[in-house]
Amino acid sequence: KALSKLKDKQLLFENEPEVNHVTRYLSNGYLIKANKALKAGKPEDAYLSFRKVDSIDSKTYQVKHNLAVLSDQLGKYDEAATRYMALLGSPRLAKPDYIQALADIYEKQQKEQQVLEILVRGREQYPNDKDILFRLINQYKRLGAYDGIVPLAEDAVRQDPGNTYLHYIVAYAYDVTGNRNQARQYYEKVIALDKNSFEGNYGIGLIYLREYLENTRSRSLQNKAKDFLLKANQIRPSAVNTLQSLAILYRTTGDIVQLERVNNRLDQLTLN
Repeated sequence: KALSKLKDKQLLFENEPEVNHVTRYLSNGYLIKANKALKAGKPEDAYLSFRKVDSIDSKTYQVKHNLAVLSDQLGKYDEAATRYMALLGSPRLAKPDYIQALADIYEKQQKEQQVLEILVRGREQYPNDKDILFRLINQYKRLGAYDGIVPLAEDAVRQDPGNTYLHYIVAYAYDVTGNRNQARQYYEKVIALDKNSFEGNYGIGLIYLREYLENTRSRSLQNKAKDFLLKANQIRPSAVNTLQSLAILYRTTGDIVQLERVNNRLDQLTLN
């Protein structure tokens, strides 16, 4: 308070060395107090002391970082978000971890759109960060916004070519956005990585089933649909969606024996 009363510019200039000394002394005192509180497991006390340091010397980066972290830990989510945003706004201080921290905060607040927006910003700001890219893809998936995944697909797969689940997400994204050929290619990659993948076999089986229903004269499409759907059924015998797809296939082909078998199994699952 005594320092804040020094308003006269000439007085401040003449006493600048003394003022700087006192400022550093006070700042270091609160900094020591804050670090002791952290070691003692008292985040609230540490937070208050770091705020004192910040009010005395607002140029200390580590203090700003600590205040953002402690605000989050103490449930002061709006303040934490503001502090992380300020850090991101400085080219010298910004780093990918702050994007992730903000996404975590927005998730805790169930602000799904803000999670998406900060991850999109992170993708723009750090285009080579794999963790941000994959989290952005997962967020698009959570929101059912598969058209957002498509532009990211090639880069994601390039960075993690052996990730079966990623290939499936990409395949499904192409599938629901109407690009069957790309979807088929990625379902095939899923199966190449894991021949017993239910999602891969069912996904490509469903594509062939749709194409067969559009051209019921094609024995090739019929056989491919049947082979992949039966494989999916073998992997997961109680999956209703696969049985329903097989029922459609057998009804269309006129295979009454297999249709009855599938319908009986569906009835059993419904009763259970």
